[in-house]
Amino acid sequence: MNIQPLDGTTFEEFINRLQSACSLVTESVAVINSIVKTADGRQSLNTGTAFCVDERGYFVTALHVVAGQINTFIVAKAASDVRVVAVDAERDLAIVHVPGRCGFKPVAFALSLPIRGEIVSGLGYGNLNGLAVELSAYPVFYCGQCVAGQGPDGLELEGDTLQSALCFAGAPAHQVGYSGGPLINVHGQVVACTIKGDDESSVVVGPSAPDIQAFVKRHVPAA
Repeated sequence: MNIQPLDGTTFEEFINRLQSACSLVTESVAVINSIVKTADGRQSLNTGTAFCVDERGYFVTALHVVAGQINTFIVAKAASDVRVVAVDAERDLAIVHVPGRCGFKPVAFALSLPIRGEIVSGLGYGNLNGLAVELSAYPVFYCGQCVAGQGPDGLELEGDTLQSALCFAGAPAHQVGYSGGPLINVHGQVVACTIKGDDESSVVVGPSAPDIQAFVKRHVPAA
């Protein structure tokens, strides 16, 4: 799918700017490994991504990432113990906390929804053969909102999906591990959180920055 910037710059120039914006966020992103039970009763390793929303050690991730027992949580190349402090089953979101540590770098949130066609970058720890690889990014463009499980312009999304979320198209084949990671605009701001990937239509779906901020405001204690 052909993706072109809205501001008149070349694709290469815009991607360079987007990569620079993502570099501002890398210190705020963590990888999570958890042990989950499969449908047949066996255990498997579940990998996902989280991002800091409060310097006191509060991170947002996807609920399905932490649905099992958290095995490891690594941020700034250091392993930490974490606990789940809040969940939002409707949006598949969770907040985890690193107790006893401060000084983490929180992300900045976009003040408004992206413009349709705007290019942003998914950021996270892709999972390859059950192992989390290094932090990586991929460009996608905003194609509209998902309402009551229906994507923009009648887009058919495989399986069940979120009732209210943003849709971003143009993604490569989705890798497990990006769930819970932020979607970043060219200003280094979070516009949404990756929750689901649809390989057939090359779309990623997740709640918007305002929805995430409202969730955080309800459950993270005031400083």
